[in-house]
Amino acid sequence: QFCTYCVVPYTRGTERSRPWQTVVDEVRRLSSEGIKEVTLLGQNVNTYNDTSAEDRTSPYVVAEGFRARRLPTREAHGLRFAELLHEVAAVDPEMRVRFTSPHPKDFPDSVLQLIASTPNVCSALHMPAQSGSSSTLSRMKRGYTREAYLGLIHRVRDLVPGASISTDLISGFCGETEEEHADTLSLMEEAEYSHAFMFAYSNRDNTYAGRRLADDVPEEVKQRRLREVIDTYRRVVQDHNVREELWGLRLVLLEGESRRKDGAMTGRTDNNKRVVVDGKGGLLPRLPPVSLLHDVAEAAGTAGAAVAAAQADGIGNGETGGDATAVAAAVAERGLAALAAAGEGGGALVQAREGEYVAVLVTAVKGQSLRGVALARCGLAEFHALGLLAGAWGGGAGGGGR
Repeated sequence: QFCTYCVVPYTRGTERSRPWQTVVDEVRRLSSEGIKEVTLLGQNVNTYNDTSAEDRTSPYVVAEGFRARRLPTREAHGLRFAELLHEVAAVDPEMRVRFTSPHPKDFPDSVLQLIASTPNVCSALHMPAQSGSSSTLSRMKRGYTREAYLGLIHRVRDLVPGASISTDLISGFCGETEEEHADTLSLMEEAEYSHAFMFAYSNRDNTYAGRRLADDVPEEVKQRRLREVIDTYRRVVQDHNVREELWGLRLVLLEGESRRKDGAMTGRTDNNKRVVVDGKGGLLPRLPPVSLLHDVAEAAGTAGAAVAAAQADGIGNGETGGDATAVAAAVAERGLAALAAAGEGGGALVQAREGEYVAVLVTAVKGQSLRGVALARCGLAEFHALGLLAGAWGGGAGGGGR
């Protein structure tokens, strides 16, 4: 895209796309080795275009309101990113597929609809905004306005319920005014990012900005604005996760033992939120009958009401904003007791291990991280086939339990 602050096009050269079949073959090999998650990696990865796929070609389409630099590698008909995602996801329905680092212009509806309809394509979308000001975006040559970017954010929320959106933000870019900085803060309020990479602008030689624009924002102003951006992010992500994640049922891929909490494991949800998972000695039943999970959901609803009452009374514990510790313990005790009984009656409990999926009830929120109780082992396709979505379980109202 040749953004004015970016040195990447001058160090890595023009865009190139691997033949799609080589990508699929590599993913198939990884699946045969037991790998449960792959990430498609590339600079502007969603601009992918395999022009060697002569029998499966389609034109280049960008998201509404965005402009793209016209390059021969993009303009030529070829196999596009949505089709590549489809082919990779089809290799193994139990393998999660992520991708990074994309550009927001390359999220046409075809990509969003495929993510929404394919359970193992993760709904964690990185959409670097860089600024919330149209005038600053113009100086950056980003190819979109604030209005176009927010239109895309709302499109994601509509088409991919429960998606998390992450971003990159630069404070103190050349010529940035206090009003332009305020536009960035208000953009963050509206976009409700789940993760953010936030930096003060640092001039780079051999970039357009380095040669043509004045790095005229004083360093102390850059750092003050950056602190305000970070503070806004922390407040917004806490509020968002309390509303959207607390008391929801989530599928978590376990990654290993927690370094901070004895007896717990850590993992990530489909939308890339880190979860510290408590279990009863790590022993869990296989996925029990849906009717039994309704009992756990009922307990979660009771817990949610108790937390709301605690908030109304002004009680806080620094995590969920309410005194949820005792409530979470009650939910865990009731849920695990019921599920353990199901295990004793219908099959032995099994040890939860790294690299396995578990159904987790989210019981606490601390910023961008979650804490939850492991309820049962289950497969990715199995979880989705049973319709275990957040709205059905009295938890976060914002979307599915992916």
